[in-house]
Amino acid sequence: MKTPLAAAAVAVLVLLAGCGGGGDGSSVEAGFVPTAQAYMPLTAGNWWQYEYRMPTVATAQSDRIPDRSTRRVLGSHTINNQQWFEIEVVDWSSEDGIDDPIGRNVIWMRETIQGVYLYDEVNKTALPWIKKTAQVGDTWTPDVDLDIVWELRSKTDTVQTAAGKFSGCLVVAERDVFGMGSETIEEVWERWFKRGIGMVMDRYWSDVPEVQQYGDLKPWDEAALMAYQVK
Repeated sequence: MKTPLAAAAVAVLVLLAGCGGGGDGSSVEAGFVPTAQAYMPLTAGNWWQYEYRMPTVATAQSDRIPDRSTRRVLGSHTINNQQWFEIEVVDWSSEDGIDDPIGRNVIWMRETIQGVYLYDEVNKTALPWIKKTAQVGDTWTPDVDLDIVWELRSKTDTVQTAAGKFSGCLVVAERDVFGMGSETIEEVWERWFKRGIGMVMDRYWSDVPEVQQYGDLKPWDEAALMAYQVK
């Protein structure tokens, strides 16, 4: 199953940062969140593997090996006097029965008692994926001038994936609006987080021309947790 926009969604997060400092994640700054309470447990060695699937299209029996993505915490580095954790993202393709990695990226994340953040290397800022003080229906924006809005949609959702059934999930939607020629394009990422586990599903919606055949802002693909190791 081809998932070009899944790869594009990951590409938006590609942060090939050249950062100083280093470590294995064992020494952390004040505000570190214990694994049991963390929405993204960022201990070196933790990993998550996601299966790409298309909610609007039935999976063919020939798709025996799913396209998938593996994310692994490699260690930590200091960026702007803050500890950020390096996550390797490797995408795998099953096209024509070949099970090979098709791309490797690196992203940087951190979690504090205030929230979960992704480092934006282009704008040199922290993007707030999760705002822990938010209530359902609340929205928030980044500190820089970007057309991105996050919304907390649920604190109690349940998700079923190949890795199990996860209840009490936090659901956060990220809405990104940008220009494409004379058109305005809207993209939405819905992410489900389970405390002590991490992100269990990431669903991508869009009204870009390539997916308009599925209707305006319909789910194009989603990454659902297949397996994980968290310590």
